[in-house]
Amino acid sequence: MNVNLVSTIEISIVLPCCNEAETLPSCIEKAQYSFARLGINGEILVVDKGSNDNSVEIAKNLNARVVQVIERLTEALYWKVLNVHMASTSL
Repeated sequence: MNVNLVSTIEISIVLPCCNEAETLPSCIEKAQYSFARLGINGEILVVDKGSNDNSVEIAKNLNARVVQVIERLTEALYWKVLNVHMASTSL
């Protein structure tokens, strides 16, 4: 990722995801609308935990960043990965 881009991000919305093709578009679009309405430079990060529907493609098509987590991770490790990413994007 471009270091300059990271420094300009004001907020990250992290969306845990596993087979959310039906609800993901609405969540991403509402977040994008809120960013635009409030003039916030934000990112949407979809953390996919092995979806076998088209959740990943939907997220990418809506310009969300996608991180795919290995399906066999334990639940505790899954959340640790989320926390590490959130800490790494903090100012």
